Amino acid sequence: SLVRWGQCADIPPGPAVVLTDGGLLVGEVTAADREFVSVESSLFGTLRLPRPMVAGVLFHPPADRVNRDLLVDRILATASDSDVAILRNGDELTGTVQRIAEGKVHLESLVGAVTLDNKGVGAIRYRPTVAPSPDGPRASQGLSACAGFADGSRLMASALSLAEDVLQISVQGAKRWGAAPKEMVFLQPRGGQAVYLSDLKLEGYRHVSYLAMRWPFRSDRSVCGAMLRVDGRTYLKGLGMHSASRITFALSEPYRRFQSALAVDDLAEGGGSVAFRVFVDGQVRYSSPVIRGGQDPLPISVDLA
Repeated sequence: SLVRWGQCADIPPGPAVVLTDGGLLVGEVTAADREFVSVESSLFGTLRLPRPMVAGVLFHPPADRVNRDLLVDRILATASDSDVAILRNGDELTGTVQRIAEGKVHLESLVGAVTLDNKGVGAIRYRPTVAPSPDGPRASQGLSACAGFADGSRLMASALSLAEDVLQISVQGAKRWGAAPKEMVFLQPRGGQAVYLSDLKLEGYRHVSYLAMRWPFRSDRSVCGAMLRVDGRTYLKGLGMHSASRITFALSEPYRRFQSALAVDDLAEGGGSVAFRVFVDGQVRYSSPVIRGGQDPLPISVDLA
């Protein structure tokens, strides 16, 4: 019955590993080959991850949060028949990453073997070893939870347990890692009693632009593709829309209540003013006051009976 606890910490602009289930592990890759990726984590110690568990490696991600978000989603969403080395100058090299060792990335490309210094590599995107889910990496089956940690790691946990002052977390069904309980600062279950609109099939979306530019609707992201943020706080679940827009969902289950928090995203830099309305069966059930950029999120609760 838990919806959310704590506050999700942002991943810092440093080395990290992007996991195929959408999780992020902050830590430095010390070595890798075709079968395993070794990671040094300040929280979990030395980890040896099976290569199919890893979607990509961040060596030098962008300093700003928006481009960092976009890079992570690019690693997760882009399917390719080859591994890709994304260089810090914007260039890309495709091929097969043979190994990472001693500060070098060894890539077998179409023109032969290439050795890259890690200092010039922004990220590595691995070729998927299994077909990606049509619902994306954030889709969940059964009860799971996103566990957030103080260092910025976000792990999709299939199980959590506390034993002898050690928090044990099961990642991708089998891997059990241990950390101090105080390091976990956020928990958001999936597959429990709370159902998110961003996980349901969209019935319709209409956007009326003031100028020529049209803005898409995005699930769990802002209209610019970055993660949802208000007053520096990150939200993993939500609907990103530009005014003036209307989005519709056909509710096939007897849901009892719609709860949300209304706000203008930080990308508006404190500007903007928006009014929200919630319709149920064509009737207005809620109308908000004017909500301005920089204000705290306004919690609402709408009876669906």
